[in-house]
Amino acid sequence: MSRASSVLLLTPEQHALVDASIRRHRYVNLAGMLAELEKDGIKLSRSGLHRYVVGLKEQDAMFNGTNDDLVVVMMERSTGSITTLTTNLSRQAVIGLIGQGATHETALSPQKKSFKDSRPA
Repeated sequence: MSRASSVLLLTPEQHALVDASIRRHRYVNLAGMLAELEKDGIKLSRSGLHRYVVGLKEQDAMFNGTNDDLVVVMMERSTGSITTLTTNLSRQAVIGLIGQGATHETALSPQKKSFKDSRPA
């Protein structure tokens, strides 16, 4: 069994700095990322950072081509069905719509760019 990623063991604030640095460097220039992160007090190995960059790049590619900033993941408790979508609505707006009992079709569909439904067939 492989070890946990050293990035995943960081505090949420440090983890966010790592993600931001990787995206700012467009997933290349590991030396530049490491130098930048070291200035912020985050020490990572080159190989550990590289493994994390590969995974983050794949994860980010799932939502490539969308200007939407918010990813909404919904899980139906009874079936375990997971639905993922993106929206340009703010986090507060989505929470407000859910609180008002808005339906998926009326509240989120116009902004929806990506959709993945993982319900069992």
